[in-house]
Amino acid sequence: MLLAGLAAAVALAGCGGSGSDENPSGGKSSPTARKTGGPATAPGILKAEGYVLVPRTNVALRPPDGFVVAASLPGLARKGTRSTFLVSQAATPYDDPEEVVDEVETGFNDEAATTQKGLELSSVKRLSIDGRPAVGATGTQTAGGLAFNKAIVTFPSEGFLVTVSATLAPDDPVSAADALAILRGARWSTRGAAGNPGFVVRPAAGYVKQAASGGLSYTLGGRLGPGVPAFLVNRSLGGTPTPRHERRDVARARFGAFPGNPRADSEEPVTISGLAGWEFTGTGKEGGRERRYYAAVLFTDEGYLALVGTFDPASYSDQTDAFRSMARSLELTDR
Repeated sequence: MLLAGLAAAVALAGCGGSGSDENPSGGKSSPTARKTGGPATAPGILKAEGYVLVPRTNVALRPPDGFVVAASLPGLARKGTRSTFLVSQAATPYDDPEEVVDEVETGFNDEAATTQKGLELSSVKRLSIDGRPAVGATGTQTAGGLAFNKAIVTFPSEGFLVTVSATLAPDDPVSAADALAILRGARWSTRGAAGNPGFVVRPAAGYVKQAASGGLSYTLGGRLGPGVPAFLVNRSLGGTPTPRHERRDVARARFGAFPGNPRADSEEPVTISGLAGWEFTGTGKEGGRERRYYAAVLFTDEGYLALVGTFDPASYSDQTDAFRSMARSLELTDR
């Protein structure tokens, strides 16, 4: 599940093009995925019950006092703070929803992997989210010298893997336990809510857009699965700018923390669409198989954009030039 893993890795690293209403990011769910059982509720009913629809997802949340919809996440945010509720919804191939939850639970209990993201999870448990099997956890996440309270739930639904995470500033009145209760009350809408991630890229030949709530996702031939060349663009949730003298080290750390833990074999400064950053290529391993990586980490006033491409070199020709061309085509639409 590298595609979903990459998107989640970018999202969890920080704290703090439009499609139709049916599939707002314009992509497709996996053609081989078995649909997960569970109810779906019409948007009008959810709104009448006090829920808000999260842009570019099918997820509805009942926001705690002080939180409003933040389309750029997508999720909820408390204005003037780094407290957020983030929703990641990515098309992911799976056959058995219970096996998906088993795999996620194993990941949540992998102390080395969670520590790498600054996470310390004190409670991991199996749950049900709107009739769907799920796993949830509470704990803390350290970023910028601060320990944020954290709550996370992950569940498969309708050919998607969905992660909803709450990251709460130390002085936020909402506790991790409160946040987990809100996440457990999440509902699934019959229609995805529209939204714009704030950036676009021009896909390389053969690449097809996939559903991805947090940003953009393209795969070669529209296929999903291990080893398939994939390119993603996601925004971090840093909330604050990275000092210039720290950017190179931050970019290096971000590259090495992607699933497969790639090691860089090239590193160059780059400026794309007016954003300065660093461009990397490298090699890592996922599921015991070698993978090649391309990434550009571009810094903004609120963190960074991560543009990441990966493929299995034993099964596909070199995709680095395709990834680089997509990254260099980036245009910001929220300026």
